Amino acid sequence: MIPAPQHLSLDFHDVLDDPRRWTPNMRPLLFDSTGFQRRLDRTTGVFGAVKLVWCPDWKVFKSRRVGVSVDEETTPAQSALTDTSGKSVAPPRWMLIERIEPEQYVPGWEKNRWFNDPRDRYLYDLRGPCPSEYFRWYMTIAAHDRLCCEQRHTNNFVCWGYYKQPGEQELSKVARDWRKTLADPVDPHLPAQALRETQHERDTATAMQHQREEKKEENRLRAKDALSVYPPSEIGQLLAAAKQRYCVTAPGKQIHQVVEKTVERERIANEQHVG
Repeated sequence: MIPAPQHLSLDFHDVLDDPRRWTPNMRPLLFDSTGFQRRLDRTTGVFGAVKLVWCPDWKVFKSRRVGVSVDEETTPAQSALTDTSGKSVAPPRWMLIERIEPEQYVPGWEKNRWFNDPRDRYLYDLRGPCPSEYFRWYMTIAAHDRLCCEQRHTNNFVCWGYYKQPGEQELSKVARDWRKTLADPVDPHLPAQALRETQHERDTATAMQHQREEKKEENRLRAKDALSVYPPSEIGQLLAAAKQRYCVTAPGKQIHQVVEKTVERERIANEQHVG
């Protein structure tokens, strides 16, 4: 049973913020969604890349067993609860969804569409035919306070916050995230597998670069420690002797390694001579 909501917000709405009164296909308060969508398009510079949707209107294919008819072809993409008749009820909230390019989702669509359940041995259609456009959840527009979240988490419910109309806060987040997207060298039109491989290669290259830098700094410190036992006047002679002995002409890391090796051999020779 859904508990009665408690709230700190002064803008609490009697219906939209009370899950006990939510029903399928609820309507939003009066809002210029078309005007806000134009502002989204101006923010990204790409028409329809990020869309504003009223969550009860955002429907997806309803999964079903192959050969079995269903009462509804679609179901809410986001479900908050189930009513007494067994229908999914979407939260009455505005949401932003982002478009995924066909090159990313089309190649693997059919492979991920079908599921053969080992429990009943029936074949299930999870996704339906491949759509011409595909969107995924980007953000839920809602206001939150400490009490609303604590109450929901205590009762094991998702906190949908309070009803909030889209505004400058959401546009600012889209602008920040879109700048990061534009700075990413990965082409969004590449197949998903290529994107994963490219990202893996980038992560590997970054990790290797960090390792090289750490090793370089480690060699520098070790060479510095090795040279610290000698007076400054002898360091030049030591470097010259190391270059001549090991025929090393490159600067930097190789010299540090040769110096360390030279110092270590000198130390061993001195210990043997003393012994």
